[in-house]
Amino acid sequence: MKFFLLFLLSSILSYTAFAESVQSLRLNSDDHLIATKRGGDSTNVSIKGHVRLSSGALGCTGSEFSLTGMTVNDTAGEVGTYNSTTGAYTIPSDGLYAFMGHASTTGGSDGTNQYAIIDVDGSNRLLFPFPNAAGTAHNTKAVSGTLKLNKGDNVFYQINCTGSIRGGETFLTIMRID
Repeated sequence: MKFFLLFLLSSILSYTAFAESVQSLRLNSDDHLIATKRGGDSTNVSIKGHVRLSSGALGCTGSEFSLTGMTVNDTAGEVGTYNSTTGAYTIPSDGLYAFMGHASTTGGSDGTNQYAIIDVDGSNRLLFPFPNAAGTAHNTKAVSGTLKLNKGDNVFYQINCTGSIRGGETFLTIMRID
């Protein structure tokens, strides 16, 4: 959890409305995320719940596809539902959501056209291109960002690649933060 909070510090500031009122973010001695607002007031950034979705090994299709059949693990607090058939994670309530994950592929024939997407109801909201590496290269990409979402929004973790997705190394953690 501590690693995730440290990783989240930079991506949370990308959310404009939140970033405009925050001067700095830090972890206190109890590993709580503290936001210092402009003017000096400090407040805890509350984590309302989180879920981690992990992928097994899958063959890529050469076009965008949602990761289905992911394993739901490491849940806490308020969490939504994951449909393993469609790959949709349904957001449980309105709020600011932080995403952190990793995408890993191998054996791709076209390293220039590989990417991961956090897609909300078909609107391709966050795109993460892989480094240019073709052939049998082990391609990896860190995935992180924040989005303001509404109850009932469906989030899909998608990959576009040739070759295959490396099992155990491709995952997405979704956290509601306020």
